[in-house]
Amino acid sequence: MIGNDIVDLELAKTQSNWQRKGFLTKIFTSQERQMIEQAKDPFRLVWLFWSMKESAYKCYVQKKKVRFFAPKKFQCELITNNQGLVLIDNEFYKTHSKLTNKFILTEASAVQNKSIENGYFELNNSTPKRSSSIVRNKLKDAISINMKLPVEKFSIKKNALGIPYVYRGTKQLQVSISMTHHGNFGAYSILNQEA
Repeated sequence: MIGNDIVDLELAKTQSNWQRKGFLTKIFTSQERQMIEQAKDPFRLVWLFWSMKESAYKCYVQKKKVRFFAPKKFQCELITNNQGLVLIDNEFYKTHSKLTNKFILTEASAVQNKSIENGYFELNNSTPKRSSSIVRNKLKDAISINMKLPVEKFSIKKNALGIPYVYRGTKQLQVSISMTHHGNFGAYSILNQEA
């Protein structure tokens, strides 16, 4: 299982007031809030923790087959400035983040020592619908190369929970994928479960 999340930091500055009353309490554990309050750059840590929670949530939903909104149930721990763990219901998800001045991208995985392929890119001020299409097409191109399968020989379909799967005809392939976009950035992740 693989999950990812990207945060456009410029858009986050204008779209969300993380300092408003109750926001941190609703989203973060007391330990996470303490780390945010003590951070040199609390804004970046807020969005790093958010992306860690979101990427782990995508993995968790794949496993448990249920959607919900309870971000405080996902407890973040930083190992280094770009590696961490997210704990929920006694299950750990390892995270790896790319932190730039423009975006934060996090991938989470429940498996170890597996090959993960990813890509991230600018969306050039696309609409959300167009951004979604761009990310999907870039993911399809990467799957085609990764699995040595022509693009027209497979499809990506989401189930009722919004989890994307790769199909060849009616057969679901053993690959875990995740897509994300926010503002001017998009990304995909591929975990070939047969690798």
